[in-house]
Order: sequence, then C-alpha cells, then structure tokens
Amino acid sequence: MKSNTFMRKRIVAVITGIFVVMGSFIPYYTTKAVEFNRHLIISDQQMYDSSAMTLAEIQKFLELKNSYLATLNLPDVDGVIKSSAAIIEATAKRQGVNPKVILVMLQKEQSLVEDPNPTPKQIDWAMGYAVCDSCSMNDPLLLIYKGFATQVDKSMARLRWYSENPTAYKTVGQNYLIDGQDVTPLSQATANLYSYTPHIHGNYLFWKIWQRWFKQYYPDGSLLKSYDSSTVWLIQFGEKRAFVSMSSLISRYDPKRILTVTNEELEKYEVGAPIKYPNYSLLKESNGAIYLLVNDTIKHIDSMETFRSLGFNPLELIDVQSGDLDSYELGTEITMKSAYPMGALLQNNESGAVYFVQNGEKHPLIAIEIMRINYANYRVIPVDPIELEKFDDGAMIKYQEGTLLKSLDAPIVYVVSAGTKRPIVSGDVFEKLGYAWADIHEVSAGSLDVLPIGQSVDLSFKED
Repeated sequence: MKSNTFMRKRIVAVITGIFVVMGSFIPYYTTKAVEFNRHLIISDQQMYDSSAMTLAEIQKFLELKNSYLATLNLPDVDGVIKSSAAIIEATAKRQGVNPKVILVMLQKEQSLVEDPNPTPKQIDWAMGYAVCDSCSMNDPLLLIYKGFATQVDKSMARLRWYSENPTAYKTVGQNYLIDGQDVTPLSQATANLYSYTPHIHGNYLFWKIWQRWFKQYYPDGSLLKSYDSSTVWLIQFGEKRAFVSMSSLISRYDPKRILTVTNEELEKYEVGAPIKYPNYSLLKESNGAIYLLVNDTIKHIDSMETFRSLGFNPLELIDVQSGDLDSYELGTEITMKSAYPMGALLQNNESGAVYFVQNGEKHPLIAIEIMRINYANYRVIPVDPIELEKFDDGAMIKYQEGTLLKSLDAPIVYVVSAGTKRPIVSGDVFEKLGYAWADIHEVSAGSLDVLPIGQSVDLSFKED
C-alpha cells in the first residue's frame, strides 16, 4: 500500500514535470485543409433554415459589407416599397429558405452584395432567373421576371419547387456527369443548386462565398469578444451566449482564454440563451423552490433540511423570476442522500486512482493532466476504497471545452470542441485566430486518445 503522503508527492511531481510549449510551429502538412466537395455543397438544414437571420441581422450584414443593397429601397412583389433586407427576409419566410442562401446567390449571380456600384441590369436580374446565354433580356417572355424582388422570389420559389419535386431534375444519390466530372448529390440542397446552376464552377463559387461569409471559424468552447464591446460570448452548439456578469464567466472559465475578434466574425453566430448566473448559484423561485445551478443544469434541492445539511446559507440564495430557469435542463434532484453536489476530487488511497464525484456519481480521471486542467482549484481528498464504492459509476471525464492541447509526441495542436479534438491546420491559422502559444497544454498521447478526432480548424476562406 502506498501512503497518502507518497501519492500527494507523486501528483505534485508529475504536475511540475508537465510544461507548456511556446512558439512551436504546426506544419501545414499535418492536417488536411477544407476542400470543395462537389457532392455536398450545403446541407438541407442550412438551405431550409428560414429563421437563420432576422431582418435586423440581414440589414446589419449588408451594412458590415458596405453593400449598395444596405440603402436600396425597391418595390416588393406586393408592390410595397421596402428595403432590400426586408425583401430578402420576407422572401425567406414565404419560400421557407435560409436568408443566407439568398445573400450568397445575390453575390454569386451578380456580385450584388459586395459591388459598390452595381448597374441597373445587375439589380433587375439579381438572381439570373430565367436568363440563358442565348436569351434576349428584351424578350417579352423574360420581362415578366425582371426586377429585384421578382428575381429573389422566383429563384427561391424554384429552389423550394425542386425540394417538393425531388425526382423532377437532379436527384439525391443519382450520379450525373457535369463538366466532365461525376457528381452524386448527397443532400437535396445540393441537388437543388445543381438543378438551378448545372455547372460545377458556379456551384463552387456558391460554396466559396458561403465558406467566406458564414463558416464559423471558432469552435464550440471558444470565448470571444469584439474590439469595441466588453461583452464576452461563449460559442456553444454554433450559437453565441453572452456572459451577463464577470462572475458568471470566471466561475466557469479562465478569462485569459478570451479572444478578441471583429464584429463581423461575431455576426456569424446566432444569439443563444445568456449565461446569467455564476456556476453553483443557489436559485430560488417565487414558489419557494430552490435549485443548485451546475453548468447548464438546475438541480432541485428537495427540502430546507437537505439545504442546511449540505452547509448552504440562506444568504446565498438568488431570487429568480418566473420563466428565468426555463432554458436550463432539469438534473437529478438533490436529497439527503446526495453527496458532493458541487463536486469533489476523491482519490483511492490504495490504488491512487482519482475521481470527480458529484451528486452520487464518481467519474474517473484517467490522466493527471485532465485533473490539472479541468479542476485547477480543487484539492484532492484521499478516501478509502470502501467510501468510493458508495457511488455509482459515471462517465469518464474529458478535457474542458476550448482547451488547447498538444501531445508530447507530435507537433499538432488541437482545440477541444463538442467532445472532439479539432486539429489546427497551421501555426499561421493558430495566430490569426488570436490563440496564445503560452495557453497550449502539452499532454500525454494517451490522454488525448479519449477524444475522437474532429473537423480541422482552418481559415482557407477567411479574409484579412
């Protein structure tokens, strides 16, 4: 049997021996950059998300692009004069398509979003709808499709019609020879785009613009703020969630991880539920119910007797309004039988194994690095094996979201996101994203193996 003193010294020695790498270059050849997949341009979810941008967000996007369309007012299909943004938003809702698709199509067809001085012809035939190489735009049969709003509406109605008649033109899973290359659409959205523009180059342009404008470069777990605002956002599930207070931030993350980005970059993310309360807050509803907040989960405390027995103080209670807790997941109820509701590190004083124990479950920590990074402010409590047997087995603990990791045996740097390790394709990309070399944790290959490989973090289409 190893003594507790020996085990504590061993932990300290291992932690001291781990160092942070600085300035190491990540070769470009270590990961594969994002490439155009002619079989999958965008997903169906991306094409049909008609609520992806609000009217205000469309207008803001056009303004950030210094677009001519940002100040252009035109008649909509109902004859009412509206802003370009309002026409785009109304069409998206009416036809059930993503406003982002409309914006990309406007740029692909006539460069209308970024051209500072478009011609009347560009505006009148904004989507290239009903126009062919041999057609005369003075043909009376074509003139009925002339006009910005008509072009936007008819083109999106056409995309919707392709979806409602999936075998009429290009079909998902069917192989086609396009521009001398085999193309097999893997999504209905991709089939629709090829039906509308039956050329690979035109659809490559669509994809390239989409990547440049709407690809989210910062993975889940990133902490972002803009240059001209103090608000810090957590990127989670493709949304940005604002920290309402500094205490709500520092109770979860190290503020040193905050990256400063442009407003345009932040505009790419939908706004999610704000992070209002510090982690482990005690929240009291008007009906007297009390909950312990653990990350995005609220755990009901079943009685005041339990509340007092766990050492909580009534002065710590935060009164919340009806509906304030609706966005949180309801977790396991806290009762007199619950142990360590706020979490603790328990170490088997025989085997040396360390567990994160919370609310009746013990979660194994397979590597000292995970413990050091995730629970830097916790102390390890040695316990007898019999004590650990009281707890149910829980899932293995992995690295915290947003952590930068590098194996001792390889030069690739990863960022932890959505339960995966995402390789950053080069040192240049690392620095352009605003990461700091000093924040990389060098860890054992074995501890990295608990994370599956994720999509590369790449800036192939990010503009300076």
